[in-house]
Amino acid sequence: MNKPKISIVMRCKNSDWVIGSALASLFSQDFKDFELVVVDSGSTDTTLDIVRSYPCHLIQIEPGDYYPGKVLNDAIAQCKADIIVFINSDSVMLSQKSLGNLVSAFDDQ
Repeated sequence: MNKPKISIVMRCKNSDWVIGSALASLFSQDFKDFELVVVDSGSTDTTLDIVRSYPCHLIQIEPGDYYPGKVLNDAIAQCKADIIVFINSDSVMLSQKSLGNLVSAFDDQ
């Protein structure tokens, strides 16, 4: 498998009210060369069902094990790309060019 250009890390917990919109907007981006790593810290709603309907690497941790810095470092260790993008589970991209515009800053001039 080819190495993706970017890895996206999304943390979530009980986000079923919005995560479907966030994931739909992410996967409708014009820029497609990414992998998604989702870290869930104990969702008890339908968040995990929604997440599992998208191609991603899901990491589940216990709520008591949630320490933001450690969680992010552990997620980064699972990423395959050299560029890491962090988005929240309530981040709904309003343009199909949002991710491409962000990543273009890393293109060689």
